Order: sequence, then structure tokens, then C-alpha cells
Amino acid sequence: MGFHIDNSTLVKYEGDDTDVVIPDGVTSIGDRVFSECIRLTSVIIPEGVTSIGEYAFSKCAGLKSITIPESVTSIDASAFSECTGLTDITIPESVTNIDEYAFYGCTGLTRVNIPENITNVGKGVFLGCTGLTSITIPESVTGIGHAAFSDCTGLTSMILPKSIMSIGRDVFSGCVRLTNITVASENTIYKSDGNCLIESASNRLIAGCKNSVIPEGVAIIGLSAFRRCADLTSITIPKGVISIEGSAFHGCCSLTSVTVPESVTSIGNRAFSGCTSLTSITIPDSVTSIGDYAFSRCTSLTSITIPKSVASIGRGPFYGCTELASIYYCGTKEDYDNIKIESSQFTFTEAICFYSEEKPAEEGPFWHYVDGVPTKWRT
Repeated sequence: MGFHIDNSTLVKYEGDDTDVVIPDGVTSIGDRVFSECIRLTSVIIPEGVTSIGEYAFSKCAGLKSITIPESVTSIDASAFSECTGLTDITIPESVTNIDEYAFYGCTGLTRVNIPENITNVGKGVFLGCTGLTSITIPESVTGIGHAAFSDCTGLTSMILPKSIMSIGRDVFSGCVRLTNITVASENTIYKSDGNCLIESASNRLIAGCKNSVIPEGVAIIGLSAFRRCADLTSITIPKGVISIEGSAFHGCCSLTSVTVPESVTSIGNRAFSGCTSLTSITIPDSVTSIGDYAFSRCTSLTSITIPKSVASIGRGPFYGCTELASIYYCGTKEDYDNIKIESSQFTFTEAICFYSEEKPAEEGPFWHYVDGVPTKWRT
């Protein structure tokens, strides 16, 4: 076989064998050694190897079996990324480091263990592992990186141990079958309530799922908390929430209704972007700012009510809202002119109607309430 070894590091492999046995004496597998070896189906790594390099087996689509010895301590970034034929892998207890995106896109992976000595589940480690239905996080883990389990569409439940001290954003983004999120009661940093993952000190909702019920006491709907929760159909945000942060409901394509309470003061960038089933929304009088692209690509949105309290509107808030016919502004034209509006990509100005309790004498886009429903005055 075409092995090239330099100072006990396997630096290159030239061959098209389906079954490979790495020779004894190798202590590390270098970067990209087997990358895109699409004929490769099985690999035996000998005892004595301590590390598996970056992209070492990346895009080995035919790889179905790999033996990792107890001597391995580190699996580097993207080492097995897009090994779509890999169905299960046993990571020995000797491994103390699994780097970012190590198993990214392993769509056939149905079983994987996280060793007891791992302290951090890195960024995107299991991103796109659509076959995973469950995973156990050991008590040794203190941190979970950004998007670690994002797009694990088969994942149904997640139990987080008391040891977890930090969690990145988008951790469960796109986990459409996730129904249960539980945090050990002894955890001092995070808690779970109503299938919501909450940072205890700030009362920030970090992540939710389609079964989430947002509890009283939550102050902030955090960055990407429900991002791409495709099966979420409705959500009630309780009074007391003051901020809906960026991408909080981005891509919730089944969301048809949402209640925003009077306590909310800001709606972040892309907060409801891509909510393609949302037909209307009323922004309460407490809101003072609407971020960039906040409602962009809400393709079913036909109307929206904006209160007089809004002082700033970011870029393209309604970009791609192809059905938006009416923007009901609760103030006068003079009030509207005082809003700080980013000029770039602010569209649908022709859809804006201004509030008038009495029927106005002049022609123009004016509206009032009829039985609580915004209605345009006929001129």
C-alpha cells in the first residue's frame, strides 16, 4: 500500500484499497491523509497512534467501519466530516479532545459515544448528523460549542448534566424532532422548564423546541433560541420578556401565530425572518426598536401593526415579504418621519397607513380600529 510516513506521522496515502490497515510504528495520522478516498470502506488504526489529524478521513463516503485504539487522545477538526456511510463509531475513553466539526455531516451515524474524559463538545461536532436519535453527555463535559447538535433531525431528547457551564448558540437549531430538553437539577448555571433551556442568572432562554412552553420569569428570548424549529406552529411569549434577540425564530416555517407581550422593548435582527406561515403580527406599544431584516422573507405576511413607540427600524425589515399589503402605523405621518430608519433596502413604504381615529378630510392611506381590527378608511 502507498503509505508515506515521516517521523512516525502518516503524511500521505496513495492507493485505492477498500480495506486499509495502517502499519505499526505510526503515532499520528496527519491532516487530509485519506480525505476523499471514496472507495475506502474500513480502516484499522494500530495501537500507538495518539492523534487523528484535521480532515484525515473527510468525505470518505464509503467508510463504514473504523477501529480507533485506546492510545488515541485527540480527534482533530473535521477528521471524519461527511463520512456519510459511517453508521456507528466507538470513541475510546483515552480521547480527551474532539475538535470542531469532527463528525459534521455524518448523516448515516446512528450511534456515537462521548468518552468520560471529554470536557468540551466543540463547535459543530455533530452538526448535520441526521441519523442520531439520542446521545448521552457525560458528567465530565463542561462546555458545548456553537451548533454542536444543529440539524440533528433525528434527535428527540436531550439531557444536560450538572457539569455544563457554557453553551453556544444554535446548539439545537434545525433539530425538528426534538421534543424534550432537560437539565440536571444540580446544575448551577442552567435550568430547564417547559422544555426550554434557560440561563439561570439572566433568565435568558437559550434554546427551545417544538414542545416548548415559555415559563413566566423568562426575561430574554436569546439569540437563535428557536432558529429553524420547523415544527413549531404557535408560541405565547409571556409578559415580562423584554427582548427578542437576533434570529430567535428565524426559519420557523410552520409558525402561524405568535403573541408578543407589552413588556418587549426590542425585536432583534432577523428575529422572525423566514417565518413563511406567519400571516399577521401586532407589535406592542412597548417596542422601541426593530432590527435589520426582522420580518424578512415572511412570504405569507399580509399585514403588520407598528406602534408609535418605535424609534428605530433597521435595514430591510420586510425584505421578501411578497404578500405584505398593509403596514398599520399607530402614529401620524409626522411621527413616522421622526423614526430613525436605515435607508438601505427599506421597502413597502407604499403599504404604510397612518392612524386616524376620525375619518380624515384629505385623501391618503389612513386607518382606524373596527371591533379591534385595523381597518383602512375609505375615501
